[in-house]
Amino acid sequence: MVYQPGSYFNTPIAQTSETVSSTRTAEFIAMMRSHVDQVGVEYPKLRGIDGNMWGTPYAVGRADDPIYTLGGTGNIPAACADLATTGFHAPPWLWKTITGTSDSPLVVLDKATRQTVWLTGVQSVPVGGGVIDFTWASGRFMHDSNGLDRRNPQSNNVANERSRGAIPDAMVIDRKTLERAIRKGRGLKHVLHMFIVESNSDDGAVHPMTGFESNPWRVGFGAEGERLRLNPAIDMTLRTSDPYELAIARTLQDYGCYIGDNSGSGTALKMEQATVHRDPWVGTGLNQHSLNFTTWDDWQVMAP
Repeated sequence: MVYQPGSYFNTPIAQTSETVSSTRTAEFIAMMRSHVDQVGVEYPKLRGIDGNMWGTPYAVGRADDPIYTLGGTGNIPAACADLATTGFHAPPWLWKTITGTSDSPLVVLDKATRQTVWLTGVQSVPVGGGVIDFTWASGRFMHDSNGLDRRNPQSNNVANERSRGAIPDAMVIDRKTLERAIRKGRGLKHVLHMFIVESNSDDGAVHPMTGFESNPWRVGFGAEGERLRLNPAIDMTLRTSDPYELAIARTLQDYGCYIGDNSGSGTALKMEQATVHRDPWVGTGLNQHSLNFTTWDDWQVMAP
């Protein structure tokens, strides 16, 4: 469990007061079936594997790992100013994860300082510690909190801040956690961050998000923060016997996902990034289309 018991990140839908909205569900399915960038693809793709470079580079830091601080021209929120001075721990192979794409993101869960750090626009990472050069945005959430951005009225930690309030840990499906889920016959035990084909700016943002991409031409579906799930009544073992696929599907049934970003293409979830230097998914058989045993008819949109 990354955050405090009862956090949005760690709490299954069955333990909340959320209910299924039949109206919003029908609207979601209709948009997904008609959107020009989604037509013909009935499931979220898995980015970051199978040669795709748009996943989430990810690492876990420990006390004996090198220390990294932030430099360059990227924005560091005042609430996270210590990222430029005290920094955080990460393994020495961190540089192997960087994509070099226009987003070039990075998520590091540092167990030593008990925080999860998020960056975009990563330009270079020195081998064995030092200053990370980044050009876009940064943020972090502290693990001794309820895992919400400080601007969220429900947050209990003023040191938590990330662009629009998205939860850094929800942005990645990592190999180690997925393997643990398989061994225990369950899902990941946390909510996921959906990169939707197109949200609707008129819907704004709802909990847990604190902001939204306000481009007036975004007329798809949903507020950023709106929560969806795969129908938990479906026996996914009748659809697939693959343990990796089942663990991801069970996560989406039990904890669901929230709309956190516009993808710029089709709807997707992000995997721990595989690069030419480091591929954590060797031997799993997973690919971008591994959720193709589901359809949009299997999805439900939750109402608060």
